[in-house]
Amino acid sequence: GEDDVLTVRDFVSRGVKLFPGVGGKLQVLRAARLANSRGVSRARFVVDRDYDAFIGATETDLPNVIVSEYHDCFVDILVADSRIIERVVGNELSVASRARGVLSSKAEGVTARAIVQRGLELATMLATVRIIDGRRALGLDFKRFSFHNHSIDELDVRLIVNELAGRCNVDDLAFEGALAEISTTSAEVTVLDFPPVGDNDL
Repeated sequence: GEDDVLTVRDFVSRGVKLFPGVGGKLQVLRAARLANSRGVSRARFVVDRDYDAFIGATETDLPNVIVSEYHDCFVDILVADSRIIERVVGNELSVASRARGVLSSKAEGVTARAIVQRGLELATMLATVRIIDGRRALGLDFKRFSFHNHSIDELDVRLIVNELAGRCNVDDLAFEGALAEISTTSAEVTVLDFPPVGDNDL
């Protein structure tokens, strides 16, 4: 989409023309197959990896398709240089520390690196639940979950599954299966060099 073009435009040569994908990942892959079949050799199609490595949801093994190394292009950039997001958070932290009242007191003694690290931990919890949801087709609506409704100390994957399953009317059998899968999926995620978090959760 348009956001992806804005994200990658500073990382490609001037001679490369960028066009936003329309219709989502499946439509971009359909266009890639069509271009390949018609011998259009100079076009490349960039798609996000998403959770395909865990769910196997889409076929991206095409010669003219470039797949993000991690969940999406934004995260690829973040992994390449984590100082970018730390700088952004640091700037916001400076603004908060100069403010008066509650905001200022909360910012006192907090570092940008600590905020980024905790943000990644929370996003990893959501990513784990997203993987379970994708594998079991639970139909969870992640817009119905908010970290702000809970204290930092009580948050974990089981809490997120419990809350979303209740709000999305997941039947008991599917719910028990999801709970049983938490430990194995968490273990899969933990061994990675970078968690499979997406830009939508950061």
